[in-house]
Amino acid sequence: MAARPLLRIASFGMCMGAAASAVVTQRSGCGEGIVYASSNKAHHHHKPHHDADGSSWCNEKTWGVPWISDWDNPVARGLHERNAVVGAASRAKRHIVLIRHGQYSGESSTKDDARRTLTELGKQQATVTGQYLKQLLSRESPSNEGEGFVASAIVEDAAPSGSQLLPVSRVDKVYVSNLTRARQTASLIVNELHSSRPEEVLLVGLKEKGSNAASRILVEDAMLQERFPCDPQPSFKSKKASKESMIVAEEAFTKYFHRPTNASSTCEVIVGHGNMIRYFLCRALQVPPEAWLRFTLAHCSLTVITISANGHVKVTQVGSAGHLPLHLQTVHNVA
Repeated sequence: MAARPLLRIASFGMCMGAAASAVVTQRSGCGEGIVYASSNKAHHHHKPHHDADGSSWCNEKTWGVPWISDWDNPVARGLHERNAVVGAASRAKRHIVLIRHGQYSGESSTKDDARRTLTELGKQQATVTGQYLKQLLSRESPSNEGEGFVASAIVEDAAPSGSQLLPVSRVDKVYVSNLTRARQTASLIVNELHSSRPEEVLLVGLKEKGSNAASRILVEDAMLQERFPCDPQPSFKSKKASKESMIVAEEAFTKYFHRPTNASSTCEVIVGHGNMIRYFLCRALQVPPEAWLRFTLAHCSLTVITISANGHVKVTQVGSAGHLPLHLQTVHNVA
């Protein structure tokens, strides 16, 4: 049985409906204020508060918006019946690594996706990102130390498998948008995950290096295409999200983001696009999705989300691009 789209949160405003009603206690320079927020309306009640010396105190907030524990509808996914194996007491985790594609050309000069290909700089970004991911998984010494990433500080006190930022030793699946720039990026990353040591498997199913091997491993999904997932706040020029885009974005989130469905931890990589990655991040953290345009992601940056068996969500990296040398760090594409 497929999980239902969680539109009760996805529509925070869409999205700030009754489910997001809140009681907020905040202390500001003018004293303590209580904000009651419901259905996009807020009522402020201020109560002055001062220390013994008469000075006001501030910088303390508590937000009364509860975490929705069944956000991924675990019963529909069959987790209720298998609770003895996978449940709140399980240590299984899903590590989801979201990677934005590398820099590409033709952003505004053509609508032909086949011509929207990675620049030479974009190819370098993807290659170095693959090397960095390999380093996180295998704990090998970086081959480009001094030029790109320096992983020693990350790995020094790492867990037995992987690093503290990504405590796994292999990738189970690589999903990718079917757009050219994402497929090129994913292919270059996968090529770097081939290990020269026969006993070491960094990507399940990858037994050789080369574009053909990469193409057999990658799982393409049109749902991961770039789109305007929902209307941002504040608004962006006059652009509005279409109903279709909002529905597909939410279906993609429902498909890829949920608690573990088996007793062992997994690691999945999704190579996609900035808008969708930011939307996924907001949805996973149960913050208003309209906030997705309030931050930016660099090309080939990593955003890592971990979902525990009890449904709790933690983020260890957001738009991390420190593995790239300065001359490879970019945000904008080439027209």
